[in-house]
Amino acid sequence: MLDDYLTEILSICASEFDVTVSDVLGKSKKQELVYCRKAFCVIAKESLDVKLNVMAGKLNRSVNAVSSFISNQPDNKYYNVCLRQIKSRVKPFG
Repeated sequence: MLDDYLTEILSICASEFDVTVSDVLGKSKKQELVYCRKAFCVIAKESLDVKLNVMAGKLNRSVNAVSSFISNQPDNKYYNVCLRQIKSRVKPFG
């Protein structure tokens, strides 16, 4: 059930940043993909306090990368608008 919920969050994030989930899970460091990964981690952490290793597994990234995604949030209008939109679209777990 948690995995399905995280998949839903990832899909919403990808949609908001106009990228594919496949691209998000890939190795590219394009800005919109990095923003999408960051947003996913923030939402998963804030909504469920998901452990870093679970997020890392979902994104095919290291725990260190996920930790960096959470702690290094961009001060960027585009990112912040997308993050707000994602938060409004994500339904509560359960």
